[in-house]
Amino acid sequence: FDPFNDVVVSSQDQSRTNAGPISPSSQIGIEGTATGYFKIAAFSPQPTMLVVSRAYHPNWVAVVNGNEVAPWRVDGALLGVPLPAGNSSIELSYRPSDLYIGAAISALTLLIMLAMLIFSLRKSPTP
Repeated sequence: FDPFNDVVVSSQDQSRTNAGPISPSSQIGIEGTATGYFKIAAFSPQPTMLVVSRAYHPNWVAVVNGNEVAPWRVDGALLGVPLPAGNSSIELSYRPSDLYIGAAISALTLLIMLAMLIFSLRKSPTP
C-alpha cells in the first residue's frame, strides 16, 4: 500500500464477500477531487474494494452507481468502498453533521438576538 496514492483497489475480505484476488485488468481513474469530495470511475471484472487514502469517519457518504453504500473501515483507519463487478461510478463526500448542528444553533441565536433588539427598541421611551 502506498499512502501517497489517493485511491487503490484491493480485494475484499473473503469472509464478507466472494471476491477473489485483484485482477490485473482492474482500472481506476479520478474524475474530480476537492476538499471532502472524490468522483471516481472504476472497472473490475469481479467485486473489489476501493480504498481511498483518507481517514475513515462515519460522516463519509459513498454513492456507487447512484446507490448509497455504507463505507468500510479498511486497514484500521482508511476509507473503503465495496464495488460490484463491472463499471462503477463512485462519489465520496464528507458531510460534517457537527457543522450543520453548529450552523443551526448560530442561526437560532441570531434570530433570538434580533427579536430581543426589536422588542427593546419598541419598549424604550421616545424623547
